[in-house]
Amino acid sequence: MSTPVCVDLKTLRAFWVHVQGLGRPGKCTAWLHAIGGVDVFLASRARTKAFTRAKLDRSVATDKVRIVPGARGCTMLVPRRDVPVARQLGSTIYRKRTDKELAKIDVSGRELAALGKKVLPLLAAGGLEPAALRAALPPKAIRSLGEPGKRLGHSTTLPVALRYLEAEGRIRRVPIGGRLDAERYEWMLDDTDASAVADSTDVATLVGRHYFTTTGPATLKDFATWAGFAQRDAKPVLETLKLQELEVRGPKDTYWMLPSQVDTVAKPPAVPRVVLVSLRDPILDARTSPLPLIDEEHWGVRIESWGSTTKALRDVSSIHGRCILVDGAVGGLWDYDPDADVGVWGTFIPAKGALKKEIQVQCDAAAAFLSEEFGHALIYPMENARSRASRLASVRGLGT
Repeated sequence: MSTPVCVDLKTLRAFWVHVQGLGRPGKCTAWLHAIGGVDVFLASRARTKAFTRAKLDRSVATDKVRIVPGARGCTMLVPRRDVPVARQLGSTIYRKRTDKELAKIDVSGRELAALGKKVLPLLAAGGLEPAALRAALPPKAIRSLGEPGKRLGHSTTLPVALRYLEAEGRIRRVPIGGRLDAERYEWMLDDTDASAVADSTDVATLVGRHYFTTTGPATLKDFATWAGFAQRDAKPVLETLKLQELEVRGPKDTYWMLPSQVDTVAKPPAVPRVVLVSLRDPILDARTSPLPLIDEEHWGVRIESWGSTTKALRDVSSIHGRCILVDGAVGGLWDYDPDADVGVWGTFIPAKGALKKEIQVQCDAAAAFLSEEFGHALIYPMENARSRASRLASVRGLGT
């Protein structure tokens, strides 16, 4: 067995920035969380040369990217070529979870299939919103699932039937009016080859290839958690892809990388000193913990966590905020205040002189983009004022 390549954490971080496309923006190949709000645009902006909102809107309109269930069953925006594997990954996770839930409230697969057969002819002439579908379907075709269903997140059988048709590659969702920030969709017939991914083994391998190509070196736990696999199911992918072990000075975890990355991981191309990323950005979302991206001396810094509580960085599994990367490491947070029409930022690393100026320049540019294109910085369409104020206060509380 060959001796593993060995790098320090600073070099690895630079390589992560490089493979994520954050160093030299070109064409975005990452799978991006798309839950409404502005962050799908911010993540794409950080990875796309000469990005504009109109450019991403055109990509959606021309079917170069699509909204599909992806990693962990999350709603994601993915390149058209990745649709079959992303959809099969996400839909398998969704169906496995939902089948168990529906069994508790006496909803059968036969009932959902019957409803699906009634839906398909209605979409032959074009896409329809759920409300239009409800109006067009025969009386009593849709069943209310009452309070037990609501507690499980299923008010009627229609949304589930639509998601199951999506899982089968029969229909797809399209943002209404092309608005990715609204999280409102219409459903239309799908022309994607549903047989493009043959079986679960193919799915795991294809997902693994995408993950390690766009993420770079990662642990088995990182990969399994991101994809939504059990580690025992993810482990064979390491062998199938012939991944190489990477030794990292500092962390005790074992990292794995593609053979094609061996020659460049120790000497990654130069990357920008400062990069502003989105909430749940792929460079952070791809890992079980943000700690490999944070210098250990800052692990005790307390930040806002999900649920409006504060936690030390060492205790969070994800950062509830938009991060500032400095030399590949998380050094602070940034955001946009629409009332004052300014970008705000704060760091827990020293930021003086040229570094402070560069962060300010980047923050001003991001704020101008949000101001001109959206007039807000909502995480999701229904985010309330209290949540927005708390997020801004958390950023300002770090200081500059």
